[in-house]
Amino acid sequence: MVMREAIGEHSKRWAVIVFFSLIVGEGIVYGFEAAESIVLALAGMLLNLLLYSALHRLEGKVYNRAYLRLGFDILYEFLSGKRGAVRQFWDIWVVFALPFALSKRYVSPTHFWAFTLPTTLTGALLTRHMLNWKGEM
Repeated sequence: MVMREAIGEHSKRWAVIVFFSLIVGEGIVYGFEAAESIVLALAGMLLNLLLYSALHRLEGKVYNRAYLRLGFDILYEFLSGKRGAVRQFWDIWVVFALPFALSKRYVSPTHFWAFTLPTTLTGALLTRHMLNWKGEM
């Protein structure tokens, strides 16, 4: 168990380092255009945190009939780690990338593969660690 916790701490540090390195690198390469990506990445993190905290407050009520119809039970189980790490990470990444999808801006393929995709993936990993879920990576 101690080894697993050490690996978890190690991966948190690397996620933070990679995330901020990508943001700084994008700022150096693309200049002011990178500011929008930074805002979108932070918005994705905030969206995940707010969604998780709202669903956590509804924890006992999520399984009531009205909330079941809206799919809150499935989303709560994904975000709280009850359905496995891969499905949970996928759900967090989809919510994290939502501001990028809604921004309606053109991004060159190089910008997308070099910065946007890695930023969203490491940001989703960092968000997953920030919430200190029960499910282990």
